[in-house]
This record gives sequence, structure tokens and C-alpha cells, in this order.
Amino acid sequence: MGKKVIVLLLVGLFVVTSVFATQARMSGLGNPYELIEDDTDVFTYPATIFKYSGVVVGELQANSSSRNWAMSANIPISDYKLGVYLNRDTMLKDNLWGFQYPENTIHNMDISKSVEFNFGFLDNFAVGYGTSVDYESDYAYTSGWNNTLQIYPAANFHSFFGGYSANDLDIGLRLVMANVTDVADESGNGSIDANDNYFKRDYTSLAANGRKIFRPDYNIELAVKASFAMENSEYNLKELSTFDKSREEYLSMILDLGFSLQYKPNSNNKLILV
Repeated sequence: MGKKVIVLLLVGLFVVTSVFATQARMSGLGNPYELIEDDTDVFTYPATIFKYSGVVVGELQANSSSRNWAMSANIPISDYKLGVYLNRDTMLKDNLWGFQYPENTIHNMDISKSVEFNFGFLDNFAVGYGTSVDYESDYAYTSGWNNTLQIYPAANFHSFFGGYSANDLDIGLRLVMANVTDVADESGNGSIDANDNYFKRDYTSLAANGRKIFRPDYNIELAVKASFAMENSEYNLKELSTFDKSREEYLSMILDLGFSLQYKPNSNNKLILV
């Protein structure tokens, strides 16, 4: 078993101008998430759902090879709020921190998109859950040595999150658990043979985020944020030619610090240093 530990410290500094943004526009601004107050805050700080109650956002992204869509709605229900977020990007298959699994797989298990529900209560608190599931019927594979392996192609993504927001202080926590089981198509022929590998990928992450906004006067706003995440990914492999097993494990710890300084010359414009 090999274990790799990665520690990163990230601090961003660049200039953008914006008043309000959706996920698509945030991408165009260089992804200054959490440093600009925005309806996308609910994905990091769930309790900000009270600030964006009644907001409905639909997005369609398209290029020459693919189309992607997402929809979110924050629904007021008496003193409570219910957030429904459809086709959310889990960012797992291409995740930098070790969740990658083989590009060519027999069943192409896909948990790249999820649905999430966010429930706001007591004016300052929220909890939520997100999920994505993909699976195929299990079956038996018999090698040339008459060894039989039961194969269970499946993928699961589960996210549990919560937060607190009040007095320009936002706190968010998120736990993610995911796994993929499939056959890597090493021979590239689209069917299982002795050259392929049966694998299982497990992933767990825990992230804590905090942000404080200071407003000394009408024209100036300072936002400071800190995030810490621990991610663990485990990769178990079984060669179908020999049924030999191997295992790798990756652990990463990520510290992310940032700030933004906003100057508002008038009610319609902002200059933001991030």
C-alpha cells in the first residue's frame, strides 16, 4: 500500500467587476466563489438560503461538443426555506485529489451530476443532502483458470451539509462519500477479457468553510474567508488475468485563504479586488 499526502495553501489576488453573478458568470470571473456575495453561496454556506429566498436560476451551457444545464430554486414555506438544486456538478470524475478512475470502463458509471435539497430553519440554520446513483445488474466473470468473480458495477455519491449564517458571518460544513465499482477496459474492445482490471474507488472528504464580511461604510466592503478540507481516496484493483489484488490510498489536506475588497462608487457599480 502506498500513501501520498498533499498539502496546499492557496491565496488568490486579481481584479474583477461584478454586481451579481450566477454559476456561469462566476466561472467567467475566474471562480471567485465566497468572495462575492451571490446566490451560489448556498452551495458553500447553506444557511444563506434565507438571503436568497424566492430566487430561481436556470442555466444552459453549450459548446461544440456538449450541452449542460442546471437549475436551482429557493422556495419559501412559511418560516422555512426549501432549496432544490438539479443537475449539480459533483466534480468527482476529474477531481485533482485522487478520485480519478480509468477513462475507458465497460459500463461508464456516471455520478458527475447530482440533485441536492437544502432546508433552512430558525432564520439562521440549514441542513441538506445530495445524491447521485448509477448501477448495472451484477454478473459473474469466469477466468481461463476457472476462477469466478462476481462483478457489481455501480456508483454512488452522497453529500451531507449544513451551515449557520447571521450578522455577516457565514459557516458551512460538507461531508462527501462516494464510490465507483466497474471494470477498466484495458484492451479497449468494449467487452470483459483477461487483460482488463476490476476496480473499486472509494472517496471521502470533509470541508469546513468560514467567511466574515466587514462593512465600515456604504462604499466599502471587506470579505475574508478560510476553508480547510481533508480528502481520502482509496483504489482497490483486481487483475482479471491472475486475480491478483493491489491497493493505493491518497490523503490530501487543503487550506484555502482569501479576501476581497469592494468599492461601490454608486448604487449600480462595484469595483472588486479579489
